[in-house]
Amino acid sequence: MKKSITNNLLSKIIIIVITLTLFLNISFLIESEAILPGCGIKSLSSVQEFDRNSSKYSTQSDSDLITIQCGNAGNTWNGIKSSARLTRETRDVVNYEKSGKSRQRDIDFDKMPGKLQYPPGAILKKLPDGRTLASYNSKDGYASLSFPSTLRMDKTDKVRYK
Repeated sequence: MKKSITNNLLSKIIIIVITLTLFLNISFLIESEAILPGCGIKSLSSVQEFDRNSSKYSTQSDSDLITIQCGNAGNTWNGIKSSARLTRETRDVVNYEKSGKSRQRDIDFDKMPGKLQYPPGAILKKLPDGRTLASYNSKDGYASLSFPSTLRMDKTDKVRYK
């Protein structure tokens, strides 16, 4: 009888300690500020969506649309490339093609974080990690983006918008 009372009391104490520990951890998380390096709020002037029924892209404009960008710009770049088609790979370059012309290029460029620079013939974004995204028109007049490959360290990804 005494042993079962002791076991019951010990069980209740363990439950109280676990509950109190969880409560204190949750309270700490709620009261602390979420500051992550490389994070920021970005407003979007428009968003392009793919309609599977019509197999076409449509652009929605809404000044209230925002995204929160955090961490690795490589993830954002991989998202941009995910809707592009691989066309050719050379020793130095991985080429992609994407629809939407200069308008979609500009939307994709705006998704990437970084400080703007304006050398002749291009617009650059210098990322905090030192990499550079270039927005330009190719020799044959196509809107293009160029960024160090996130998958192949010795190559550059180039997306051409048609």
